[in-house]
Amino acid sequence: MSGRNKTYVAQEETLLEVRDKIDNIRAITNNNFNLINSTLDSDNPVPLDTIILQAVVGNIFEYATAGDYILQIPAIVSKIKVTACGAGGGGGGGGLTTSAGGGGGGEAIVDAEYAVMPQSQLHIKVGAGGQGGATGLNNGEAGNPTVIGDLVTLRGGLGGTSVSQSAGLGAQAIGNGGAGGNGLYIPKGTEISGMSNAGTKGLVGNGGAGITPQGNTTGSYSNGATSGGGGGGSLGNGGKGKNGNGGGTVPTKGGGGGGGGGGYIASQNKSTAGTAGAPGYVKITWGY
Repeated sequence: MSGRNKTYVAQEETLLEVRDKIDNIRAITNNNFNLINSTLDSDNPVPLDTIILQAVVGNIFEYATAGDYILQIPAIVSKIKVTACGAGGGGGGGGLTTSAGGGGGGEAIVDAEYAVMPQSQLHIKVGAGGQGGATGLNNGEAGNPTVIGDLVTLRGGLGGTSVSQSAGLGAQAIGNGGAGGNGLYIPKGTEISGMSNAGTKGLVGNGGAGITPQGNTTGSYSNGATSGGGGGGSLGNGGKGKNGNGGGTVPTKGGGGGGGGGGYIASQNKSTAGTAGAPGYVKITWGY
């Protein structure tokens, strides 16, 4: 008889625990049900089952494309961690006698913790990368800032500068974003040697590499030759600089774009535009 009583008590306690869990889930459901409509008009609406799952087990949200977003904070979340960066600046445009600097990397943070209001909406704006300068004497554009509600604004990198008959100027560093590298100009009648400067390291990512100019700078039908500087780093890497044959790489996560270059190559005047900066980036986590 006593054995049965013990078994009954154990079962009763187990049922009470299950009932408590059900009540907790019901409370979370009730708290979050009214949040569905608030996400339907945003760029990325969140289904109810996803909201509940996010509240119970935590989640990671990443935004790597420039644009506006709304993140719904669940009822039980009061702090978040943020890794993010502003967008990179574009590299300047290159030409036969126009050397271009690389764009700068965006300002960045890694795992910064912020307090948030439960059941609030967090408005996020991921900055667009600055456009690279067109061929010729055209500077790159600055990258746009990344804005995370009223918590933090991360500035974008500056654009690279194109300079006639001299070394192009890499973008100055903004905050902990990397600076763009200077370009290289080889005048007509001078043998090609050396390469443009690399961009500098950002908070995490490396600066893009420089590159050696290409072209015929001595003898018949010669002309000047130039190469663009590498882009500055951010969370991601800066882009590699270009010469008249191209050779650049695409920057990542807030990295600056490499500058363009030019040269007289294979009996043709060839010039390349600057590379655009990478868009900003945001990663938000809770439940850690």
